[in-house]
Amino acid sequence: MKGGSGEIVATDGRQILIQGGFHFPWNGDVLVRRTPLFAVRELPRDRPVEVGRTDAHVVLRAGSWTIWLTIRADARFPRIEHAIPSEHGAATRLRLAPDDAAFLGRSLDRLPGGDALNAPVTVDLNGRVAVRACAGSGDRVTELVLGRSGFTGEPVQLNTNRHYLARAVQLGFAEVQVVGPNDPVACRDGRRAYIWQPLSRESAVGPSDDAVRIDSMNAGPAVGPVEPRKQEDAPMVDPVLSPPPVSTPPTSAPGTANGVAGDGNVGLAALIQESEALHEVLADARTRSGRLTVALRRYRRRERLVSTTLASLKALKLQEVGG
Repeated sequence: MKGGSGEIVATDGRQILIQGGFHFPWNGDVLVRRTPLFAVRELPRDRPVEVGRTDAHVVLRAGSWTIWLTIRADARFPRIEHAIPSEHGAATRLRLAPDDAAFLGRSLDRLPGGDALNAPVTVDLNGRVAVRACAGSGDRVTELVLGRSGFTGEPVQLNTNRHYLARAVQLGFAEVQVVGPNDPVACRDGRRAYIWQPLSRESAVGPSDDAVRIDSMNAGPAVGPVEPRKQEDAPMVDPVLSPPPVSTPPTSAPGTANGVAGDGNVGLAALIQESEALHEVLADARTRSGRLTVALRRYRRRERLVSTTLASLKALKLQEVGG
Protein backbone atom coordinates (compact mmCIF):
# COMPACT_ATOMS: atom_id res chain seq x y z
CA MET A 1 0.00 0.00 0.00
CA LYS A 2 1.66 3.15 -1.25
CA GLY A 3 0.58 6.17 0.74
CA GLY A 4 2.31 8.63 -1.55
CA SER A 5 0.87 7.43 -4.86
CA GLY A 6 -2.38 6.01 -3.49
CA GLU A 7 -1.80 2.56 -4.98
CA ILE A 8 -2.28 -1.00 -3.81
CA VAL A 9 0.26 -3.39 -5.35
CA ALA A 10 0.08 -7.18 -5.01
CA THR A 11 2.17 -10.00 -6.43
CA ASP A 12 2.77 -13.72 -5.96
CA GLY A 13 5.97 -13.72 -8.02
CA ARG A 14 4.20 -14.68 -11.25
CA GLN A 15 1.60 -11.95 -11.61
CA ILE A 16 1.26 -8.34 -10.48
CA LEU A 17 -1.89 -6.31 -9.93
CA ILE A 18 -1.74 -2.55 -9.36
CA GLN A 19 -4.80 -0.54 -8.38
CA GLY A 20 -4.55 3.22 -8.02
CA GLY A 21 -6.89 6.03 -7.10
CA PHE A 22 -6.88 5.52 -3.35
CA HIS A 23 -6.22 8.19 -0.73
CA PHE A 24 -4.49 6.78 2.33
CA PRO A 25 -4.08 8.86 5.50
CA TRP A 26 -0.32 8.27 5.67
CA ASN A 27 2.84 8.77 3.66
CA GLY A 28 5.23 6.07 2.54
CA ASP A 29 4.72 2.39 1.82
CA VAL A 30 3.07 -0.16 4.10
CA LEU A 31 3.41 -3.92 3.61
CA VAL A 32 0.78 -6.35 4.89
CA ARG A 33 0.33 -10.04 4.19
CA ARG A 34 -2.57 -11.30 2.12
CA THR A 35 -5.31 -13.13 4.01
CA PRO A 36 -8.25 -15.43 3.17
CA LEU A 37 -10.40 -13.29 5.44
CA PHE A 38 -11.65 -11.25 2.50
CA ALA A 39 -13.22 -14.40 1.04
CA VAL A 40 -15.69 -14.60 3.92
CA ARG A 41 -19.10 -14.18 2.33
CA GLU A 42 -20.52 -12.35 5.33
CA LEU A 43 -18.09 -9.49 4.80
CA PRO A 44 -20.10 -6.52 3.41
CA ARG A 45 -19.21 -5.72 -0.20
CA ASP A 46 -21.82 -3.08 -0.91
CA ARG A 47 -20.83 -0.54 1.74
CA PRO A 48 -18.11 2.11 1.96
CA VAL A 49 -14.80 0.93 3.39
CA GLU A 50 -13.00 3.13 5.92
CA VAL A 51 -9.22 2.88 6.11
CA GLY A 52 -6.90 3.96 8.89
CA ARG A 53 -3.56 3.11 10.40
CA THR A 54 -1.91 2.75 13.79
CA ASP A 55 1.79 2.20 14.43
CA ALA A 56 1.38 -1.56 14.06
CA HIS A 57 -1.79 -2.10 12.00
CA VAL A 58 -3.74 -1.04 8.96
CA VAL A 59 -7.38 -0.97 9.97
CA LEU A 60 -10.38 -1.52 7.70
CA ARG A 61 -13.98 -1.00 8.68
CA ALA A 62 -17.02 -1.99 6.65
CA GLY A 63 -20.38 -2.04 8.37
CA SER A 64 -20.05 -3.94 11.64
CA TRP A 65 -16.74 -5.48 10.60
CA THR A 66 -13.42 -4.09 11.80
CA ILE A 67 -10.31 -5.81 10.45
CA TRP A 68 -6.81 -5.23 11.79
CA LEU A 69 -3.95 -6.10 9.43
CA THR A 70 -0.49 -6.35 10.97
CA ILE A 71 2.12 -4.16 9.31
CA ARG A 72 5.19 -6.19 8.33
CA ALA A 73 7.85 -3.64 9.10
CA ASP A 74 10.63 -6.27 8.92
CA ALA A 75 9.75 -7.53 5.44
CA ARG A 76 10.46 -6.16 1.97
CA PHE A 77 8.20 -6.10 -1.04
CA PRO A 78 9.67 -7.59 -4.25
CA ARG A 79 11.25 -5.13 -6.67
CA ILE A 80 8.48 -5.37 -9.21
CA GLU A 81 9.51 -2.28 -11.17
CA HIS A 82 12.04 -4.39 -13.11
CA ALA A 83 9.31 -6.81 -14.22
CA ILE A 84 6.86 -4.22 -15.54
CA PRO A 85 7.36 -3.67 -19.26
CA SER A 86 7.24 -0.19 -20.72
CA GLU A 87 3.92 0.69 -22.29
CA HIS A 88 5.75 2.14 -25.27
CA GLY A 89 7.80 -1.04 -25.75
CA ALA A 90 4.85 -3.23 -26.75
CA ALA A 91 5.48 -4.72 -30.18
CA THR A 92 1.97 -6.20 -30.44
CA ARG A 93 -1.36 -5.09 -28.99
CA LEU A 94 -4.33 -7.42 -28.83
CA ARG A 95 -7.65 -5.58 -28.67
CA LEU A 96 -10.56 -7.66 -27.44
CA ALA A 97 -14.05 -6.78 -28.58
CA PRO A 98 -16.59 -6.86 -25.70
CA ASP A 99 -18.52 -9.83 -27.12
CA ASP A 100 -15.28 -11.74 -27.75
CA ALA A 101 -14.09 -10.99 -24.22
CA ALA A 102 -17.32 -12.43 -22.80
CA PHE A 103 -17.01 -15.48 -25.07
CA LEU A 104 -13.38 -16.01 -24.06
CA GLY A 105 -14.17 -15.58 -20.38
CA ARG A 106 -16.75 -18.34 -20.37
CA SER A 107 -14.75 -20.63 -22.69
CA LEU A 108 -11.16 -20.65 -21.39
CA ASP A 109 -11.71 -22.91 -18.42
CA ARG A 110 -13.57 -25.42 -20.61
CA LEU A 111 -10.79 -25.92 -23.11
CA PRO A 112 -8.86 -29.24 -22.95
CA GLY A 113 -5.68 -29.38 -20.90
CA GLY A 114 -7.00 -27.45 -17.94
CA ASP A 115 -5.65 -30.03 -15.49
CA ALA A 116 -2.12 -29.89 -16.94
CA LEU A 117 0.70 -28.06 -15.22
CA ASN A 118 0.14 -24.29 -15.62
CA ALA A 119 -3.07 -24.97 -17.60
CA PRO A 120 -1.49 -23.67 -20.85
CA VAL A 121 -3.22 -22.07 -23.81
CA THR A 122 -1.66 -20.48 -26.87
CA VAL A 123 -2.76 -17.06 -28.11
CA ASP A 124 -1.86 -16.88 -31.80
CA LEU A 125 -1.92 -13.43 -33.39
CA ASN A 126 -1.19 -14.02 -37.04
CA GLY A 127 -3.78 -12.71 -39.48
CA ARG A 128 -6.53 -13.49 -36.99
CA VAL A 129 -6.89 -13.92 -33.23
CA ALA A 130 -6.97 -17.57 -32.14
CA VAL A 131 -6.66 -19.27 -28.75
CA ARG A 132 -5.63 -22.95 -28.82
CA ALA A 133 -5.31 -25.78 -26.33
CA CYS A 134 -5.00 -29.56 -26.31
CA ALA A 135 -5.07 -32.21 -23.62
CA GLY A 136 -1.65 -33.62 -24.49
CA SER A 137 0.90 -34.25 -27.18
CA GLY A 138 -0.75 -35.87 -30.19
CA ASP A 139 -4.29 -35.05 -29.03
CA ARG A 140 -6.69 -33.07 -31.14
CA VAL A 141 -6.46 -29.30 -30.81
CA THR A 142 -9.39 -27.10 -29.85
CA GLU A 143 -9.22 -23.55 -31.23
CA LEU A 144 -11.27 -20.51 -30.31
CA VAL A 145 -11.39 -17.90 -33.07
CA LEU A 146 -12.14 -14.37 -31.84
CA GLY A 147 -13.67 -13.03 -35.03
CA ARG A 148 -14.52 -9.56 -33.72
CA SER A 149 -11.13 -8.84 -32.18
CA GLY A 150 -7.87 -7.79 -33.79
CA PHE A 151 -4.28 -6.84 -33.15
CA THR A 152 -1.71 -4.34 -34.28
CA GLY A 153 2.02 -4.85 -34.61
CA GLU A 154 4.10 -7.93 -35.22
CA PRO A 155 2.52 -11.40 -35.40
CA VAL A 156 3.24 -13.32 -32.21
CA GLN A 157 2.45 -16.68 -30.63
CA LEU A 158 1.99 -16.32 -26.89
CA ASN A 159 1.91 -19.37 -24.60
CA THR A 160 0.31 -18.53 -21.26
CA ASN A 161 -1.42 -19.85 -18.19
CA ARG A 162 -5.13 -19.67 -19.03
CA HIS A 163 -5.99 -18.51 -15.52
CA TYR A 164 -4.00 -15.31 -15.98
CA LEU A 165 -5.59 -14.60 -19.33
CA ALA A 166 -9.02 -15.28 -17.84
CA ARG A 167 -8.24 -12.95 -14.95
CA ALA A 168 -7.31 -10.15 -17.33
CA VAL A 169 -10.65 -10.62 -19.10
CA GLN A 170 -12.59 -10.80 -15.85
CA LEU A 171 -10.95 -7.64 -14.62
CA GLY A 172 -12.32 -5.91 -17.69
CA PHE A 173 -9.12 -5.18 -19.61
CA ALA A 174 -9.75 -4.72 -23.32
CA GLU A 175 -6.12 -4.58 -24.48
CA VAL A 176 -3.23 -7.00 -23.95
CA GLN A 177 0.24 -5.61 -24.63
CA VAL A 178 2.93 -8.05 -25.73
CA VAL A 179 6.59 -7.05 -25.93
CA GLY A 180 7.80 -10.51 -26.97
CA PRO A 181 6.71 -14.16 -26.55
CA ASN A 182 8.91 -14.59 -23.46
CA ASP A 183 8.51 -11.11 -21.94
CA PRO A 184 5.93 -10.18 -19.29
CA VAL A 185 2.48 -9.45 -20.67
CA ALA A 186 0.76 -6.25 -19.55
CA CYS A 187 -2.79 -4.93 -19.42
CA ARG A 188 -3.38 -1.30 -18.53
CA ASP A 189 -6.56 0.62 -17.96
CA GLY A 190 -6.40 4.06 -16.38
CA ARG A 191 -5.48 3.51 -12.74
CA ARG A 192 -5.04 -0.24 -13.05
CA ALA A 193 -2.35 -2.53 -14.42
CA TYR A 194 -2.13 -6.32 -14.54
CA ILE A 195 1.14 -8.01 -15.53
CA TRP A 196 2.01 -11.69 -15.73
CA GLN A 197 4.81 -13.91 -16.98
CA PRO A 198 3.99 -16.14 -19.97
CA LEU A 199 5.06 -19.76 -20.38
CA SER A 200 7.85 -21.01 -22.60
CA ARG A 201 7.16 -20.42 -26.28
CA GLU A 202 8.63 -23.84 -27.14
CA SER A 203 5.49 -25.57 -25.84
CA ALA A 204 3.05 -23.35 -27.73
CA VAL A 205 0.29 -25.12 -29.68
CA GLY A 206 0.53 -24.40 -33.39
CA PRO A 207 -2.26 -24.41 -35.98
CA SER A 208 -3.77 -27.74 -36.98
CA ASP A 209 -5.86 -28.68 -40.02
CA ASP A 210 -8.07 -31.05 -38.01
CA ALA A 211 -8.57 -28.73 -35.02
CA VAL A 212 -11.98 -28.40 -33.41
CA ARG A 213 -12.59 -24.80 -34.39
CA ILE A 214 -15.14 -22.58 -32.61
CA ASP A 215 -15.76 -19.10 -33.97
CA SER A 216 -16.98 -16.57 -31.44
CA MET A 217 -19.22 -15.00 -34.09
CA ASN A 218 -21.09 -18.28 -34.61
CA ALA A 219 -20.98 -19.75 -31.11
CA GLY A 220 -24.10 -19.79 -29.00
CA PRO A 221 -24.27 -19.93 -25.19
CA ALA A 222 -22.36 -23.21 -25.21
CA VAL A 223 -18.85 -23.53 -26.56
CA GLY A 224 -18.45 -27.27 -26.97
CA PRO A 225 -17.08 -29.67 -27.82
CA VAL A 226 -14.75 -29.02 -24.93
CA GLU A 227 -13.98 -30.62 -21.62
CA PRO A 228 -16.49 -30.34 -18.75
CA ARG A 229 -15.89 -27.35 -16.54
CA LYS A 230 -13.70 -28.05 -13.55
CA GLN A 231 -14.21 -25.96 -10.45
CA GLU A 232 -10.53 -25.44 -9.87
CA ASP A 233 -9.69 -24.48 -13.45
CA ALA A 234 -10.82 -20.86 -13.44
CA PRO A 235 -10.71 -18.84 -10.26
CA MET A 236 -13.28 -16.08 -10.41
CA VAL A 237 -12.33 -12.45 -9.98
CA ASP A 238 -14.52 -9.94 -8.20
CA PRO A 239 -14.62 -6.40 -9.62
CA VAL A 240 -11.84 -4.23 -8.24
CA LEU A 241 -13.03 -2.26 -5.25
CA SER A 242 -13.53 1.43 -5.81
CA PRO A 243 -11.22 3.75 -3.83
CA PRO A 244 -12.46 3.86 -0.23
CA PRO A 245 -12.99 7.09 1.72
CA VAL A 246 -10.26 8.10 4.13
CA SER A 247 -10.87 7.64 7.81
CA THR A 248 -8.88 7.89 10.98
CA PRO A 249 -8.23 4.57 12.75
CA PRO A 250 -11.27 3.23 14.62
CA THR A 251 -11.03 3.45 18.38
CA SER A 252 -11.89 -0.20 19.00
CA ALA A 253 -9.02 -2.57 19.78
CA PRO A 254 -8.08 -5.90 18.20
CA GLY A 255 -10.08 -8.76 19.62
CA THR A 256 -13.32 -6.86 20.23
CA ALA A 257 -16.66 -8.38 19.33
CA ASN A 258 -16.79 -6.55 16.00
CA GLY A 259 -13.12 -6.91 15.21
CA VAL A 260 -11.33 -9.60 13.30
CA ALA A 261 -7.58 -9.84 13.73
CA GLY A 262 -5.41 -10.93 10.85
CA ASP A 263 -2.78 -9.83 8.42
CA GLY A 264 -3.26 -9.60 4.67
CA ASN A 265 -3.56 -7.33 1.73
CA VAL A 266 -6.16 -4.62 1.82
CA GLY A 267 -9.39 -4.85 -0.11
CA LEU A 268 -7.69 -6.05 -3.28
CA ALA A 269 -10.00 -7.96 -5.57
CA ALA A 270 -7.25 -10.18 -6.97
CA LEU A 271 -6.38 -11.43 -3.51
CA ILE A 272 -10.02 -11.84 -2.60
CA GLN A 273 -10.59 -14.01 -5.62
CA GLU A 274 -7.43 -16.03 -4.90
CA SER A 275 -8.82 -16.78 -1.44
CA GLU A 276 -12.22 -17.71 -2.85
CA ALA A 277 -10.58 -19.87 -5.48
CA LEU A 278 -8.45 -21.61 -2.86
CA HIS A 279 -11.57 -22.32 -0.82
CA GLU A 280 -13.26 -23.84 -3.88
CA VAL A 281 -10.18 -25.87 -4.80
CA LEU A 282 -9.92 -27.30 -1.28
CA ALA A 283 -13.60 -28.23 -1.32
CA ASP A 284 -13.16 -29.95 -4.67
CA ALA A 285 -10.00 -31.66 -3.43
CA ARG A 286 -11.92 -33.06 -0.47
CA THR A 287 -14.57 -34.45 -2.81
CA ARG A 288 -11.99 -35.98 -5.13
CA SER A 289 -10.00 -37.47 -2.25
CA GLY A 290 -13.22 -38.99 -0.91
CA ARG A 291 -13.88 -40.67 -4.26
CA LEU A 292 -10.28 -41.88 -4.36
CA THR A 293 -10.58 -43.34 -0.86
CA VAL A 294 -13.72 -45.24 -1.85
CA ALA A 295 -11.99 -46.61 -4.96
CA LEU A 296 -8.94 -47.69 -2.95
CA ARG A 297 -11.13 -49.47 -0.40
CA ARG A 298 -12.89 -51.35 -3.19
CA TYR A 299 -9.54 -52.33 -4.64
CA ARG A 300 -8.36 -53.52 -1.22
CA ARG A 301 -11.50 -55.62 -0.74
CA ARG A 302 -11.00 -57.15 -4.17
CA GLU A 303 -7.37 -57.98 -3.38
CA ARG A 304 -8.38 -59.54 -0.09
CA LEU A 305 -11.03 -61.62 -1.85
CA VAL A 306 -8.50 -62.89 -4.38
CA SER A 307 -6.01 -63.71 -1.61
CA THR A 308 -8.68 -65.53 0.40
CA THR A 309 -9.79 -67.53 -2.63
CA LEU A 310 -6.22 -68.58 -3.44
CA ALA A 311 -5.63 -69.59 0.19
CA SER A 312 -8.82 -71.68 0.16
CA LEU A 313 -7.75 -73.46 -3.02
CA LYS A 314 -4.37 -74.27 -1.50
CA ALA A 315 -6.07 -75.60 1.62
CA LEU A 316 -8.05 -78.10 -0.47
CA LYS A 317 -4.76 -79.84 -1.37
CA LEU A 318 -6.17 -81.05 -4.67
CA GLN A 319 -4.30 -83.94 -6.28
CA GLU A 320 -3.59 -84.09 -9.91
CA VAL A 321 -5.35 -86.93 -11.72
CA GLY A 322 -3.25 -88.74 -14.28
CA GLY A 323 -4.95 -89.65 -17.54
